[in-house]
Amino acid sequence: MLADIEGLQVVGQADSGEESLKKARELKPDVVLMDVKMPGIGGLEATRKMLRSHPDIKVVAVTACEEDPFPTRLL
Repeated sequence: MLADIEGLQVVGQADSGEESLKKARELKPDVVLMDVKMPGIGGLEATRKMLRSHPDIKVVAVTACEEDPFPTRLL
């Protein structure tokens, strides 16, 4: 789906929070689309760690969770 958008290049994908951190180090993306409910350390903690070590990366967090704490915890 994202690969079909003109001017957008998908450079990688990860199946866990830990893998997302590894891929961010290796691929140095401009933007990360992060699933909040990823296996392992999860998307929230992975986002925190990613932004500490790569402050220039922009993260767009997505979730299908309807629980109230998630939007607040993303901030």
